[in-house]
Amino acid sequence: MRTNIRLLIPIYVFPVAGKGSSLWTAIAEQATKIDITVIIDPTIGQPDEDYFNGLDTLNDAGITILGYVPTGYGGCFFTPDNEKCSSFTWGDQVIYTLHKHEIKEAIDLYNTNYKKWIQGIFFDEFGLDEDEKYPIYGELYQYVKRLNQDFKVVVNPGSTLPRAYFDWEIQNHQKAADVFVVFEESASAWTNDIQLDCLHSFSVMIHDVAEGSIEAMEGSIDSAAHLGVEYIYVTDAQFEPDQNPWDKLPTFWKQEVDYIAHLNDSVILSGGRWD
Repeated sequence: MRTNIRLLIPIYVFPVAGKGSSLWTAIAEQATKIDITVIIDPTIGQPDEDYFNGLDTLNDAGITILGYVPTGYGGCFFTPDNEKCSSFTWGDQVIYTLHKHEIKEAIDLYNTNYKKWIQGIFFDEFGLDEDEKYPIYGELYQYVKRLNQDFKVVVNPGSTLPRAYFDWEIQNHQKAADVFVVFEESASAWTNDIQLDCLHSFSVMIHDVAEGSIEAMEGSIDSAAHLGVEYIYVTDAQFEPDQNPWDKLPTFWKQEVDYIAHLNDSVILSGGRWD
């Protein structure tokens, strides 16, 4: 049986006067229709009263809030603690790596300074290229769960999981996440050939959809839903060197929420099947 579609939205903008405030409020206003989870990153600015009021708005609306923690694709996992981690290039991006203890310190900060609001952790730049990294990600997963067993752990490898990861889970009776983001790219790169399994929860984040195209948005959601993706977010915001697709909502925001709500209602009426 297929579970309801949910939204997982990065909101990397502060709720100050202007678009930031309206974005957070606009998300909260739609939370009665579908299940929404957001990712916040307080390090992009200086949290103040407006920021905490914004968190209250999201929390009061019943929205799940995750704290952003980069892991640098595990590039510093095996570097001694007394050695400085260096940055490296990943595609067109400069990735700043963190020691394992620094990642744990970031988790601790969320659990202390944002304990009132945070309900989980979002590990970005999740490295699946080396088997040796899996136990460390498993350790970080358990670290979060020991702080709060109800915390949700979402990780972003940005691609499907390799066979080696599944083998590690089975052989060690461990896991590294509750939800895996298996696609975070432009609509032009989207494919419905992604191979998923029925034992994990998955997310896709599709940006650069044709501007204002409700048809393209609905088509992307349909194809992801048929693959069994639980958390889906589609936006026509652009990813460019000087543009961040996660600091604004799509122009078809309300239509996207209404469409997902419609699909969820349709699944209930059809006994849990996607037609």
